[in-house]
Amino acid sequence: MTTSEAILRLEILPASRLSCLAGDGLGSVLGGVCFSHPAQPLDAGELPLLAVDMRLPQGEEAICEIWHCAEPLASGRHGPIRYRQGETLLYGCISLDEIAPQDARAPLQAITEAAYLAIFELLEARGYHTVLRVWNYFSAINRESHAMERYRQFNIGRQDAFLALGRSLVDKVPAACALGTAGGGLHIAFLATRADVASVENPRQLSAYHYPSQYGPRSPTFARAGLAWLGGR
Repeated sequence: MTTSEAILRLEILPASRLSCLAGDGLGSVLGGVCFSHPAQPLDAGELPLLAVDMRLPQGEEAICEIWHCAEPLASGRHGPIRYRQGETLLYGCISLDEIAPQDARAPLQAITEAAYLAIFELLEARGYHTVLRVWNYFSAINRESHAMERYRQFNIGRQDAFLALGRSLVDKVPAACALGTAGGGLHIAFLATRADVASVENPRQLSAYHYPSQYGPRSPTFARAGLAWLGGR
């Protein structure tokens, strides 16, 4: 993802310094993700901040990825989502526990669809037409349950949300990652924009949304990268 330093920048800092951010009244902080093992409860206040259970190299302390935005910012909640937005950008996060649905779907598939539907509902309500980047975290990503690898269950749930709202499954899809964690639940952070965005693919690599069925019943719905024109750049 390419960003303008004047609008959006990323800061990597130890979790122990989060209190300094809160002490400054959040200021330019848009949101972020903190990694520790086990996941540490975060007193983030109005800040959309995920606490992800991720094993770290021995001796390393909890670390956070914090996004800053140079626009005036306001925080809010929409159902299970915490978000913070400016005029051009919105950052949000959602965490859901895996609870067995009332139908035959795997729990991870069901909560993934629910999470993405909630995200799209928020963005529609706030007037952000494009998801620029999504970070997905859940446990046992390559383990099989309900007769299917969990990553494939996740792909089905994500795509079902896109299909339910008539969203494109190719070309203009968000850049994204899906990473396995040491703890349970589904945790998603996302960055949306009102700016123009172009999806970027690797010409030497098959686009994920064109993967053949041998890699799963549904192709993953994501782009390799996204290029956003922020602040006219």
